[in-house]
Amino acid sequence: INNVGTNDWKPTAKYTSTELSTLLSTNFESAYHFSQLAYPLLKASGHGSIVFVSSVAGVFSINVGSIYGSTKAGAVNQLTKELACEWAKDNIRTNCVAPWFVRTPLTEQVLSSSKFMEAVVSRTPLGRVGEPEEVAHLGFANGVSSPLHDINPRFYKPYHEIIHSRFRVNFCESYLHEDAW
Repeated sequence: INNVGTNDWKPTAKYTSTELSTLLSTNFESAYHFSQLAYPLLKASGHGSIVFVSSVAGVFSINVGSIYGSTKAGAVNQLTKELACEWAKDNIRTNCVAPWFVRTPLTEQVLSSSKFMEAVVSRTPLGRVGEPEEVAHLGFANGVSSPLHDINPRFYKPYHEIIHSRFRVNFCESYLHEDAW
């Protein structure tokens, strides 16, 4: 499970090259290298599953910083899609979940602002932020490789979006329905 991430909420023009490197290294390179190291072990076992934790910020602009969204959308989400194609022949699944706001140490500071929390809750169908336990199991949908795909915000599910794809380069994608859980 690739579940590491960090952020520094600020306008794009305010990031230094060091801060950019830190965000890229933490949010993307760590997942890339972990997967790269896990590959020979998973291949040797005859099957496996790699789960990436992205963010809804990688699908929509939600005003949490351009670098964070870019590392999730352009990097983690695309890596998931690429590995789903490349490693399927070795019976290795890749899955990516993209939660909305989940109460974690990374989000505590912004969620402690009543104004920000009100804005998040007003855009969340359940009327609250997610809890870590609610997304912890999502990447383990049995037999599914789920590269993330852009979704229509009108149909946005509050905590995740998993897309089903066949093991082909030209993905045949369809939404998993909640009754499939």
